[in-house]
Amino acid sequence: AMQVSMSRSWRVQPLISGLKQVSGSSLRKLVAGQSSRALSLHSSCTYSKTSRFGSLQAIHRTASLQAVAKRGLQSARRVADEMEEEEDRTDPKVAQDISSDPNTDLEEVPLSKKVKAKLKECGITSLFPVQVKTFQTLMDGKDVVVRSRTGSGKTIAFALPVIEKILANKTRKHGRLPSCLVIAPTRELAIQIDREFTRIQPEVASTCVYGGVSIGMQVSALRKGVDVVVGTPGRLIDHLVNGTLDVSAVETFILDEADEMLKMGFQDDVERIIEYLPPSKQTNLWSATMPTWVKDLAQKYCKDVVFFDMVGNDSTRTSITIEHIAIACGYDSHANAISRVVKKYGKGGRVLVFCRTKLEVDRLANHPSLKTTARVIHGDVSQLQRERTLQDFRSGKFLILVATDVAARGIDVPEVELVIQTCVPEDSNTFVHRSGRTGRAGRKGVSVVFYSGGEERDLLEIEEELGIQFHLPGCPKSVSIPDAELSNVISSLQSVPENVVQKFLPLSLVAADKLGDKNMAENRTVAAALALLAGFQGGDHAAISLLSGRIGMVTLQVNMDRKTSSRFRGVRGFIDMLKAAFPEIQWTVGKIVKVKDTYFFDISEEEIMKVLGEEEYSSEEGSSTTHADDLAGRSFKSPEFPDVQFMIPESLPSVGDIVESMAMSSERRASFSDRGRPDRRPSSGGRPRDFSPRGPRREFDRVPRERSFRDRDGEYSRYR
Repeated sequence: AMQVSMSRSWRVQPLISGLKQVSGSSLRKLVAGQSSRALSLHSSCTYSKTSRFGSLQAIHRTASLQAVAKRGLQSARRVADEMEEEEDRTDPKVAQDISSDPNTDLEEVPLSKKVKAKLKECGITSLFPVQVKTFQTLMDGKDVVVRSRTGSGKTIAFALPVIEKILANKTRKHGRLPSCLVIAPTRELAIQIDREFTRIQPEVASTCVYGGVSIGMQVSALRKGVDVVVGTPGRLIDHLVNGTLDVSAVETFILDEADEMLKMGFQDDVERIIEYLPPSKQTNLWSATMPTWVKDLAQKYCKDVVFFDMVGNDSTRTSITIEHIAIACGYDSHANAISRVVKKYGKGGRVLVFCRTKLEVDRLANHPSLKTTARVIHGDVSQLQRERTLQDFRSGKFLILVATDVAARGIDVPEVELVIQTCVPEDSNTFVHRSGRTGRAGRKGVSVVFYSGGEERDLLEIEEELGIQFHLPGCPKSVSIPDAELSNVISSLQSVPENVVQKFLPLSLVAADKLGDKNMAENRTVAAALALLAGFQGGDHAAISLLSGRIGMVTLQVNMDRKTSSRFRGVRGFIDMLKAAFPEIQWTVGKIVKVKDTYFFDISEEEIMKVLGEEEYSSEEGSSTTHADDLAGRSFKSPEFPDVQFMIPESLPSVGDIVESMAMSSERRASFSDRGRPDRRPSSGGRPRDFSPRGPRREFDRVPRERSFRDRDGEYSRYR
């Protein structure tokens, strides 16, 4: 359904071509599911079995469809893949939905005593559903395809059967060939998998091969003999071509993060590696999503494959322990917003920040608010420095890691409290892998994504595709952050040795005397010290808009009943009402969004403080006693309009409500601008008469308009 001018067939044809690949039932689901995105489809557009689109009459223009027009064939094919994925759940060979099964005690799993003892040493006393349900099938040597959420314990799930089989083989000798090959999309993930094999059972010889480091040490390790080889596609091909890796004895082949392999363009390399493996191998494909390439791979290389769907019929494809938050934030405000978000939601734990470019990574890491607490990972960082940085991040030497999306793929740090994405991902799969860095292994986590104006539709698309809902609380207020930081600051103070405290006690008395008021000197000293320890310096209290993320702007909410709302139609009428309600204020209104009979708009911090009381605000830094950022939830009224309530909201409505209101507003503007225009031919780029929202134009609707133009002498002439 293409809500653009039907004369521009170059926009329509790609989407039609893509939708023709969707089955009939899936097409009906697709059309029904797009209603919330304001994709208007006239009732006369009927479905026919002989022609997928039957009649395409009366598909008319609205603003929201232009985003779908851009995606064209790629978007339609992605939707087709998702529909096929839903149909595959009814396949009798697919295991039942086991995502809700509770954890299983370690003693109930048929593992060897040696492996159980080592798992208990590592603090593992129970196994997750994916680890328990797939264990016996993998031990039986069957080919499997597993669809499981990121952070659900996939690595241990495929590592345990491999380790049990290797320990059962008592003929392991020096120079032996590997019996298991694992392919990972990134170096970090490959290193993590190799470390997991060694942690579970050190007797199993495992080595990791990847690019960016010398190949000599890898060749030496392979010659000594190993049981498991973990590597990235490029370096594995180098070893296979050079003859330094012999995979003729491989019994188990594991492809981890298969969907990421496809996204990074490794599908040809993966299939090339598979050609080197013996036909009798056991194949395991593990993926958070199930694109078409993974299904084709299973059909081509697997025998009697068994599917395990750990997501099942649950529409939520991310971990259910993750809280999803979206915050409006401009590019220049990212550093300030990250500082506030970390103080509010970080809980003193590790924070992973995703950026789109290396330039943005360096810019954020060098910002004064993050410079002392953050380190970076991107393509220009050497492999040795990357490994050292990740090791320091795991050990807690620093708490904020800023990385590009490509460099951060595969990072597996078990206790990441907060993930921040400085931009809306291009697709839902990227969002799944980014947010999946937190909330792992059943722990709770928070995922925050920054968005700018116009990206609300992208957020809604992610909500619908992943079955999640974003909370829109806005950037954390400066007054709310100390409560979250106080416990961390107190813990830091209590960790200072007593002998150090005694040395600094005389200095604290001197500082108290210099602060001024002797009666309150000690309290001021403690308060200032707490503020500095919590990361607060001057100027950090500036208000940030909920609606647009602009610094120095405050979002104001205006509630009115339907009768009052009808008196002030349109944006101009609403602004006239504001001027009449508070004539002493010079209204500088920013973005305006109307949800039902409620308006949300931005005004400057100075103006809202004048409305609340001019004595409470001063533009000089440090002289303001009350800030608009501290007044969330406060409401007031105007004597001129007692039925209208003004308030400073604590959060925004849902993304769906905002997108719907924006689409309706765009449609009204488009309809208003078309009124009275003479009908235009399709060749001129206009809308054909049959696709007018008001129906076909009649002859007496063609009223000529008076126009003006500048003639050769520079004079304006008018004509009809």
